[in-house]
Amino acid sequence: MAVRNLSTPQGPVVQPRTALQLIDTLPTSLVAALMRHAHRRSKADRQRETWLIYFGDVRIGTIGLRAGVPNSAPQWGWSCGFYPGIDPGEHRSGIAETFDQARADFLAAWEELAGTRTEADFEAWRRERDWTTWKDQMHDLALPLPTQRPEGIARCFCGEVTTRTLDAHVRTAHRLTAA
Repeated sequence: MAVRNLSTPQGPVVQPRTALQLIDTLPTSLVAALMRHAHRRSKADRQRETWLIYFGDVRIGTIGLRAGVPNSAPQWGWSCGFYPGIDPGEHRSGIAETFDQARADFLAAWEELAGTRTEADFEAWRRERDWTTWKDQMHDLALPLPTQRPEGIARCFCGEVTTRTLDAHVRTAHRLTAA
C-alpha cells in the first residue's frame, strides 16, 4: 500500500505507513487545517484509493474514490463523523469531481462538526475502540468473556482475572495510545 504524505504542523492527522509526497503545491493553510498524513492504496488498485482521516487518535472520516459509479458521475466521495461520539444523523457525507474538491468539502463539514464536539465525544470513541480491540483479542485467543461464563469470571489474555464489570480493566490495562 503506497501512502501519500500531507505533512503540516496542525489539524486532523492520518497515520502513514510510508512517506511519499502527494502534492507539493497544496495551499499550506488548507492542508494545515485538514490533515497531516493520508493513507492511499497503490495505483495498481486504483478503485480502492482511500484516505483515512484522523484527528489525534480518533478516526473522523474518509475520502476516497467511489466504487461502481459510471465514469460520467463524480468519482470522489467523502464521509465525516465518528461513532460513538457523533450521533449517526449528524454525520456528513458527499461526492465531488476531484480529490481537492472532496477535501475542501470534508474540511467544511469537519469545521462545522468540530465546533460542537467535546472531549467526552472523542473519549466515547476511544473507549469503544479499546473495548472492541480487547474483545477481538479475547476471541482470537479463544478465551471466554466473563459474560460467557456462568460464574461471570474469566481470565484476560494479560493474565488478570476479570468479572462482568471489566470496563475499568480494559481502560487501565489495555488502553490504546494510537489508532
